[in-house]
Amino acid sequence: MKEHMEKRLTWIEEMWSKGLEIIVALSPRRSKKGLIEYMPIEVAPEPVKGKSSLFINCIWVLPRFKKMGIGEGLMQRARNGIPVVKRMAAWKEIESALESPV
Repeated sequence: MKEHMEKRLTWIEEMWSKGLEIIVALSPRRSKKGLIEYMPIEVAPEPVKGKSSLFINCIWVLPRFKKMGIGEGLMQRARNGIPVVKRMAAWKEIESALESPV
């Protein structure tokens, strides 16, 4: 598992320079509720075409938070380009989100 996590974190670092954004939905107690990863469609890692659009690489919401508007809120923030936290502050949060068990 650790090898896969290291590859994932390397991929995130590489894609950030191409426009990857990650938004983590957190509760007031800082526990994870969900996450969305998106980037400009022009640099998407999948065979898609388009211009001036977003490619959503990943979106998830923990089952206990489903039907509470978390996914919709993440989508709205991605569409509006409103990151919840700055990248450098988010890095440790993202590492933690990827490493902790669900």
